[in-house]
Amino acid sequence: MALPAGSFSLHHERAIHRSAPNNADHRRVGIGLNVFPPHVKVDSPHRCKALLVRGQDRYGYFDLIDPPKGRTGRSRHRDACGGEQGVRG
Repeated sequence: MALPAGSFSLHHERAIHRSAPNNADHRRVGIGLNVFPPHVKVDSPHRCKALLVRGQDRYGYFDLIDPPKGRTGRSRHRDACGGEQGVRG
């Protein structure tokens, strides 16, 4: 289903979905969120960063990032990704 400008879709990460190419002059934004308890260990050779939204992290599986304090989402994303890598536009 086509969504009007300013709308968004919310779906499970395993739902099959797609969109047509973005031929507009502005960029399309996508956000992926994964929410899980701190005892979950990611099977990856790379250490992941996470934002603790409540409670305590007693396991230390993630490099915790501080909650936002007035900085833009774009600059926080750049820092979380380790520099310019993954940030476009």
